[in-house]
Amino acid sequence: MISILHLSDLHMILNAGGHSMKSCILEEAGKVGGRPRGEKLLVLTGDFRDFSDGDYRRAKDFLQELFHVMDIDPAQDVFAVPGNHDVGNDEMMNRCFPGDKRWGQRQRSAITYLKQNDASDGDYQGYIDWRMESYLPFCRFLSELGIHRQSDPMDTSAAAPHVRCWRGKLNLLHLNTTITADRDAVGNQQVDLQAALSDALWAQVPSGCSALAVGHNSFFDLDERNRQALRSLFRRRNICAYLCDDCDGGEANWRRKKIPLSEDEHDSVSIRNIAGVKRSEDTRERYRDFGVYWHEWDEEKGQVQLRLLLWKPGVPRGSFGQPFVLFHYDMPRRDVDASDCALSEQGQMELPARLDALLERTRRTIPLFRLMQEDDIDRRL
Repeated sequence: MISILHLSDLHMILNAGGHSMKSCILEEAGKVGGRPRGEKLLVLTGDFRDFSDGDYRRAKDFLQELFHVMDIDPAQDVFAVPGNHDVGNDEMMNRCFPGDKRWGQRQRSAITYLKQNDASDGDYQGYIDWRMESYLPFCRFLSELGIHRQSDPMDTSAAAPHVRCWRGKLNLLHLNTTITADRDAVGNQQVDLQAALSDALWAQVPSGCSALAVGHNSFFDLDERNRQALRSLFRRRNICAYLCDDCDGGEANWRRKKIPLSEDEHDSVSIRNIAGVKRSEDTRERYRDFGVYWHEWDEEKGQVQLRLLLWKPGVPRGSFGQPFVLFHYDMPRRDVDASDCALSEQGQMELPARLDALLERTRRTIPLFRLMQEDDIDRRL
């Protein structure tokens, strides 16, 4: 059994409730501390600090303690994406660009441009580069934690779309859904589709592994163009679920929503949109729960059980209630065989691997489906 701890919205609010909940998370996470490495991993879906915080010090202290109690290697077992609160503020950006007063203008220009244009425009990459400057403090934070080491102090690749493989078993697609985020807009968010759709992202990971996608915003808070493109990507890359953080649109029944992977109403293939619960207790929140998720992956059965632990702030010192199972989702173990996972020059899986992936997804979607063997065909003829 593999345990995936999914935390969202750390924010590290300085209040009694936040401090008590932090202690409860460390106690809960410590339950897997005695298990071997390779049986547990941590997924963090953004908002490590508040807008007003000038650094990541409190988040860094908490996460280092969390890594210790879980006994995990941050370089191999921790996966993180930025949230809208992780965009650098004035204090942080002035430290990154001392003497450069134009970074704010570059950010405003980039957001305006990216909201109005798509990746087909010739100037797109230049504005993406400008926008990525605002994630430099976040990337340095991850590098200091050992999660994603920077190649140089100005490297922002940790905030760009990328894929990492967890111990040869699970590919995780990292999506930055906050490139056009501001404090006012909650819907129609975007990712860097030019980078996200590139086959080059998958060139260094086993193509036969199961996969999860990780982002900050709910799939349903992305604009329609992004949703269409990502549906196709998720289907092509065997994405089994999308783990995210915000559902700022406040969509109804957000916890159980599914992402259809086709616009064809007769095609029922879909995956779960698993919107996280908040780590920090915030009395301003009206429709979100507070707590943590455990994704318990049974490799033999190819199934994940999603358990929710809700925070109960009203009791002395606060505590988690009894965990309860929200649902199960399929994530079949895929034994990676080099002969079945060969890449073409374009980075696409060759025919045997793609057929195997299609057949596996069909079996999961249609319980009565099976292939006829040659003797079955002979008898029917």
